[in-house]
Amino acid sequence: MKPKQSVSTNFIFNFLNQILSVVVPCITVPYLARTLGPAGIGEYSFALSLVTYFASFTNLGVNLYGQRPIAYLKNENKEVYSKAFWELVLLRVCLGVISSAAYFILIVRISDSYLLSALLTLEILNMILDIQWLFQGFENFRIITIRNFIVKTVTVLAIFIFVKSSSDVVIYALIISVGNLVGFASMWLVLRYYIVKVSFNELHMFSHLKGAWALYLPQVAIQVYTVLDKTMLGIITKSNIENGYYEQANKVVLVLLMGVTALSTVMVPRISAMFAAKDQEQINRYLGKSFSYVWLVGFPITFGIFAVADIFVPFFFGVGYEPVIRLLCLFSLIIIPIGISNIIGLQYLVTTGNEYYLTKSVVLGAIVNFGLNMFFIRWWQATGATLASVIAEVVITVFQLWVVRDFLPVVNYMKSMKNYLVAAIVMYVALILMPIYFDKAIVLLMSKVILGSIVYLVCLLGMKDSFFREIIGKIIEMTSKKRQEIE
Repeated sequence: MKPKQSVSTNFIFNFLNQILSVVVPCITVPYLARTLGPAGIGEYSFALSLVTYFASFTNLGVNLYGQRPIAYLKNENKEVYSKAFWELVLLRVCLGVISSAAYFILIVRISDSYLLSALLTLEILNMILDIQWLFQGFENFRIITIRNFIVKTVTVLAIFIFVKSSSDVVIYALIISVGNLVGFASMWLVLRYYIVKVSFNELHMFSHLKGAWALYLPQVAIQVYTVLDKTMLGIITKSNIENGYYEQANKVVLVLLMGVTALSTVMVPRISAMFAAKDQEQINRYLGKSFSYVWLVGFPITFGIFAVADIFVPFFFGVGYEPVIRLLCLFSLIIIPIGISNIIGLQYLVTTGNEYYLTKSVVLGAIVNFGLNMFFIRWWQATGATLASVIAEVVITVFQLWVVRDFLPVVNYMKSMKNYLVAAIVMYVALILMPIYFDKAIVLLMSKVILGSIVYLVCLLGMKDSFFREIIGKIIEMTSKKRQEIE
């Protein structure tokens, strides 16, 4: 019998997994920034960006598509969903062989960092072995979280033990790739609880090609678009240092974005059910709450970065990363656009079966990004790549808003930002005018974060913002219930 998990257990493990994704970079990034330096970080970032294209082809949307047949068939006979599983695995193996051969011919053979590029072939093998989608289809997040915790813990320890200088880029890549390889391989050890063997002659892997391809298109568009900057930076500037600066700024913003886009995971199934029930009024209401959440979290993060970047970057990354201050401030401008496109694209277009518009918007963004990179990177290096990304994200968001303008009250959603924008501006002014009483960067940084949070929340309370007051009310209600349970 395969183990079953309750909804509450899945929620707890998924939440812990998200926390883990934030904590680990906070531990490793400062150490690696000082140990490998901008050039080492940039060398790895560029090499990884190249293999990512081939690993993405190996995936072919299976990570998303694979959950569907498993979720649909898991209550059927074991042989039925086992057949679907082995067909998808076989499809990945075939694509992996093709990807590996192409990667060696096009990249490894002509690479200046032959050993690093050859080693990163493991990323393609990792994609073949990755069967997290199976456990997601069975709604078992326990094994995914436990696996991630063990792998990340061992990886962090290995980094501190073996990565000692700027020449250890290959060692760092080996630790990351082998760590993932062991983690993905270990998940196969519990496969017998879920899957049975099926005759090879019964498998028809190409029956899944159309469905996987449909989900692969928006994924590959996003993948190419998000990795494109690093690839073009390396090719045009031939500078690992510029790629290193870009990588560090991008990494910080991506971690912060997890907080802005976190609500989508909860909202997607809820909105899907409402769409099935044809309850457009409820869809509009819940999307309105999602917009309010993006304003509530996104604006203070954006203005907060502008206010503390000059303190945060030297403290977190160390000496030699001063250009990251400018990049981080510029990168913070994508937080609100990505928050909006996450709502429109994932919560609305995908749940209502309009993935075509999501794909179209991301392809448009990739084209804009590529075109601007051709000029901006030549003129301004990493700053140009960052600016191109910001403009491309705005184009994606504007296009999506235009697509849904006749179906959703877009104007009302945008008007709801007023209170949060005003509160964030007041917070920013307060932080800029804040007297400096502390010499230590960590104390100054924490004092600014605390002061900014207080000013922002007090402003929202003073403006009697309805969404913020609703959240406060729910927190008070939950606290009261817990107190009553204890008593």
